[in-house]
Amino acid sequence: MSAVQAVYQITEKLVKLVETDSKREKRDKIIDSITSHLDKREELVHQLKPPYTKEEEQQMKQVISWNELITKQFFALKDQVKKDITQLKNTKSSANKYVNPYQNATVDGRFYDKRK
Repeated sequence: MSAVQAVYQITEKLVKLVETDSKREKRDKIIDSITSHLDKREELVHQLKPPYTKEEEQQMKQVISWNELITKQFFALKDQVKKDITQLKNTKSSANKYVNPYQNATVDGRFYDKRK
């Protein structure tokens, strides 16, 4: 199998991975799998050497179009992770405020007694 075919197959697996429903419980496994596939693909990309056959050129065009899809899905996944992190931070601060409501009390004003 040529390096082009290997890159094509790994990219196809990446497309399937990023299109899966990434629920919070499965997300870590999916991200680990994506990372390992990207590492493999990076090694194979360094092995690519022209000239390519017509079939290999078609496969590379398909890989390029899949890369755009993969990139969009990566950004969507990144946004989901950011959203979950901010939600977790808000939940933590709400829980802390509930447990100790006077911890971060601010003083709105002061009273000065003018009597002698």
